[in-house]
Amino acid sequence: MYPDEFDYYEAETIEDAIDLLEEHSMAETELLAGGHSLLPAMKTGLSSPEVLIDISQIDELRDIPVEDDTLVIGAMTRYSDLLDAETAHEHAPALTAAVEWVGDQQVRNRGTLGGNLAHADPASDLPGPALVSDASLVVHGPDSERRVPAEEFYFGMYATDLGPSEILTGIEVPSAADAVGSYVKKPSPSSGYAMVGVATLLTMDGDTVSSVRVGANGIMDHGV
Repeated sequence: MYPDEFDYYEAETIEDAIDLLEEHSMAETELLAGGHSLLPAMKTGLSSPEVLIDISQIDELRDIPVEDDTLVIGAMTRYSDLLDAETAHEHAPALTAAVEWVGDQQVRNRGTLGGNLAHADPASDLPGPALVSDASLVVHGPDSERRVPAEEFYFGMYATDLGPSEILTGIEVPSAADAVGSYVKKPSPSSGYAMVGVATLLTMDGDTVSSVRVGANGIMDHGV
């Protein structure tokens, strides 16, 4: 199948992307990151944007630094890039464990963490681990930058706190270098998405479990 006709723009910076969103605020507009969810939806007619804004070339959204004991993941960071980063495994073990379950190697080489979280598919692998990791989503808009805790970011299936002229630019994860993270799922036989997926983050104090966080995907209309 072929998508309907649309106007295509390539944003070079975050500000450029926000300006394009504002300029085309009266049209049905979509942001293109990795494209693994959006492009199939366009080809099958489930999504028919009039304007497509490509943010995949914004270099400032690809870094994975550690700042003040917080792992900062640029929204355009590809799954495979996160898995190649030793600091990600050290500081965000639950999130990296979940990324290992995403799709296959081709998907992980192209798909992005920000695209996954902003799409808010309740059967995807990252919302539950983001909650377990106490992550905050960094959102840029025309007038400000704000940070939204993961538990406040999701409203339901494909529904988030993102405004019409805002974009998700990063994920901030408090360091869990002293914790053990894990993720396991029962995948759908047809799609590989999570029928149910469970993430855990466990911290020990000697022989005593000092804290346990548990999150899940696929069981409700958003990660819990």
